[in-house]
Amino acid sequence: MSAKSKVLCLLVLLLASTGLLPAQTSYAKQSDLPKATWLWDTARLTQDPNEVLTFLDQNRVTDLYLQINREIRPAAYRQFIRKAFDLGIRVHALDGAPDWALNDKPVRTFFNWLKTYQAGSQKAEQFSGVHLDIEPYILPDWSANKSKVINLYQQRITFAASETAKLRLPFGIDIPFWFHEHSYSNKQGKGNLSEWLIRNTDEVTIMAYRNTADGPNGIIAVASPEIVQAQAAGKPIRLGVETVPSAEGSNLSFHGLSSDYMNVQLMTTQNAFASTTSWNGFAVHSLESWMQR
Repeated sequence: MSAKSKVLCLLVLLLASTGLLPAQTSYAKQSDLPKATWLWDTARLTQDPNEVLTFLDQNRVTDLYLQINREIRPAAYRQFIRKAFDLGIRVHALDGAPDWALNDKPVRTFFNWLKTYQAGSQKAEQFSGVHLDIEPYILPDWSANKSKVINLYQQRITFAASETAKLRLPFGIDIPFWFHEHSYSNKQGKGNLSEWLIRNTDEVTIMAYRNTADGPNGIIAVASPEIVQAQAAGKPIRLGVETVPSAEGSNLSFHGLSSDYMNVQLMTTQNAFASTTSWNGFAVHSLESWMQR
C-alpha cells in the first residue's frame, strides 16, 4: 500500500471515530443490499432470457449492466427490459473497451444507438441508466504516455456525461480501486483522478477485486480511499467483486470459493460501510460466472 493510500485509510478511521464513517454497524441482511451485476453475453437475451431473469430475481439483483450489442435486434432488448421492469430490476446500457479512451468514434456510435433505441421504446422498455467500462490502463500507452491517455479518457467521460444527461439518465462508470493513486494536470485542471471521476459522474462502481473483506489488502482497505472521496462528493459508490477465474493472483476472485464464504465477506464489508451515506451496495462480476457458482 502506498503512503498516500495509508493516509486515506487513516482518514477512514478518523471519520469512523467522529461518526461520519462508522467502523462498526449492525449487520443488515444481504438480501436488503442494493446489488448489481454485469451481463456481457448478450446472446442470452434470445437464448435463455427467462433463466437469466429468474436468477436475477432470486438473487435480489436491483441493477443489471447489460452490454449493447448491435447485432441483437432492439426488439429482444425491449422484451427483456420490459420483463426486468416488471420484476423491479433497472437495466443500464453497458459498453466500453480500453481503446475507447483514445478514439471517440465508438463512444459516439454507442450513444447514437442508445438515442434511437430510447426514442423508439415505451417507458417500461427503456434503459434506466448508462454504464461505461473503459479501463484505459490496459492500453500500452498507459505506461508509455499516461498523461495523454488520462487526458483523452477524461474527454470521453465528459462527452459521455453530457450525452447521458441529454437522455435524462444517470451515468455510471467502473474504475479500479487504485485510481486515487494517479493525478492529472491538463485542460480539465489539476487534481486526483478518482476524485475527478467521482465528481463528474452520477455513480461509480469500484472494482475492489479481493476475496477477503478484512486485512490490509482486503476489500474494505482497498475500497476505503474512494469511499471517502465519494462521501465528500455526495455521490453513490458501489463495490464490485469478482467471480471470474483470475490469473493475477489467488486473492482476487471468489471463483472456486463457496457461496457461503463469499456471503460472509460481503456481509463483513457491508458492516463496515452500511451507514456511509454514499454506500450503494455491491456489483458481482460477472453474471455468467456468478450463475455457474
